[in-house]
Amino acid sequence: MAHEIDTSNSRANIAYAGEKPWHGLGFQISPDASIDEWRAAAGLDWQIKKGSMHMQTEDGELLDASILNRSILYRSDTKAPLSVMSTKGYHVVQPEQILGFIGDSVKAMGWKMETAGSLKGGRKIWALANIGEEATIGKGDQVKGYLLAATACDGSMASEFMFTSVRVVCDNTLHMAVDGSLKERDASQPRVKVYHYNTLDVDAVKKQLGIAGSVWANFIERAKTLSQIKLSEKKAVAILRSVYEKPEEKIIVDDEILTDEQFLKQNTTARRVLELYQGEAIGAELATARGDDHSDIRSHHAR
Repeated sequence: MAHEIDTSNSRANIAYAGEKPWHGLGFQISPDASIDEWRAAAGLDWQIKKGSMHMQTEDGELLDASILNRSILYRSDTKAPLSVMSTKGYHVVQPEQILGFIGDSVKAMGWKMETAGSLKGGRKIWALANIGEEATIGKGDQVKGYLLAATACDGSMASEFMFTSVRVVCDNTLHMAVDGSLKERDASQPRVKVYHYNTLDVDAVKKQLGIAGSVWANFIERAKTLSQIKLSEKKAVAILRSVYEKPEEKIIVDDEILTDEQFLKQNTTARRVLELYQGEAIGAELATARGDDHSDIRSHHAR
């Protein structure tokens, strides 16, 4: 499991409050520290700059390549190149804008900073606030609420602003928060995506998010509903077949349809997903995951 924490400037560029991340990297800091202190601790005190494109011929001659309509994006501190993007129409989102968005929200709402940092040499940047809400689903399954802001300058993602239950501390958890939330998302879990061909309007993003406690309440209500759904193995396999089985793979010989056993034998991805569902996934030991406890959710302000 690669954490992809940025260490391109000879330090781990991540700051966190509270529990140390699983990878053991980063600098612990008070959640009440100033945004400037967070920026320094997270290693985000640099900017993304644009440089012109040049090319070098075989004999070493350096030529202007601006005709390609491309610019090199690089770090202001190390001068390390980050990516090549269109000269016109591409709007850079700076580390200070991502951190500032969360910092402003923390100040306005009385929340706490949780994590911040950069990934993949600085190509991805994120900041996370703990919104001070948590809930217990069943026995021992605690879910906390966070506000996430993240962006990338390598074309891998737009700028994302969203509520999540994932504590982002690495590339894997960022992927879990951003890509995992694409499934079964509705208006009760607002999310704002700003593509880089648009200028980031922070005030508009805040308005669209509708930052309020009701967002967390709606999320918890959905979690409660999902925790009460019991899924048999047969139904689980049916769902996996609807996702992973291609039409041309359903029939084997003489118009006979693959059995579930045959399907799982030939589809290693679906088989692995089923194994995770059956108990190998993180959190599978919780009562709600086992389906033997469906007690009420108790939502409360985190102490």
